[in-house]
Amino acid sequence: MVIVIVFSIFLYKYLRLFHAEIFPVDNKFIIINESSHEIKDVMIYQSLTVSESNLTITSNDTLLVSCPKLKVGDKKTLYYDKAIPSDGNLVLVYKTSEGKQKYKFSSEYLPYGTRWSKTEFITTEHDNFFE
Repeated sequence: MVIVIVFSIFLYKYLRLFHAEIFPVDNKFIIINESSHEIKDVMIYQSLTVSESNLTITSNDTLLVSCPKLKVGDKKTLYYDKAIPSDGNLVLVYKTSEGKQKYKFSSEYLPYGTRWSKTEFITTEHDNFFE
């Protein structure tokens, strides 16, 4: 019985390591618009450089998912169907109906190779503005 369990564990690890396509990738990002206005150009980046003191998206930052707009009260689930390409913090960037660009940081840090994650962003009136 113990041999079967140990063999199963090693088989599972082998398949995950060398045949990852058997196990689907499902990095899920949920965006909920709780603000009082429609938001546009919604993008989630992974970045090592963007922070509250450095609000600049560069070519080194990775765009994971995007959607054109979310109406008031909408909830949208977006999927990144590959393993996370690099280390970094997650940042949601969007534009308000007035054209102002806002950002929201995730409390999660997704390391390189993450294959199954669920991250939720809730946009509110109190999100910060890019300057």
